[in-house]
Amino acid sequence: MSKSPHPGNILLENVPWQDLETILFKRQKNGGTLLAYDQGTLELITPSPQHQEYREILEEFIIMLLDLQNINYRCLGTMLWQRPDLKISLEVDSCFYIQNLSAIDHKLTISLPENPPPDLVLEIDLTRKSLSRRSMYGRLGIPEIWRCDQNKLKIYQLQGQEYQPSPRSLVFPEIALESLPQIIKNNIKSGRVAVRREFQEWLLTV
Repeated sequence: MSKSPHPGNILLENVPWQDLETILFKRQKNGGTLLAYDQGTLELITPSPQHQEYREILEEFIIMLLDLQNINYRCLGTMLWQRPDLKISLEVDSCFYIQNLSAIDHKLTISLPENPPPDLVLEIDLTRKSLSRRSMYGRLGIPEIWRCDQNKLKIYQLQGQEYQPSPRSLVFPEIALESLPQIIKNNIKSGRVAVRREFQEWLLTV
């Protein structure tokens, strides 16, 4: 074990894939951590309550936008995506199938690369990480990432092997989304009802 530069995180190096599978099996009984594994390096993160709240609120925002646009979708929430052939195992904050919904509709088990990856992944960036998630997302082939901290929402789209920043989402190309984190930050202390009400008022302007 090596000490993570970020308090609260655990960083393990030279972890064989077989050991990762054992950790995953045992962890099912406990939960409470987010996992990322990249070619032998394993990072375990315990997200803060604020992290979880931002995730839930932004996930709800995305669902409301999809409903408003009459776009069908499947939200799989926090989910572990694995590619044993690439030695990648990554737990995302939330993920959606939208453009590729028909490829996985009604499936109870979705695995890569037999199925397409989720179209949109949400990353709440309130907890410092050692492993580069963006590199892993790219190798998994995820087309779009929304990376949200307390002040900004950054959208990245996969072009070739690299992610490029984009001012608009592939899912909502006509909507400017950069104000979403500020809506959460300005109202979160007043409770979820206040956040939802402010978001609904913002929807009237888009």
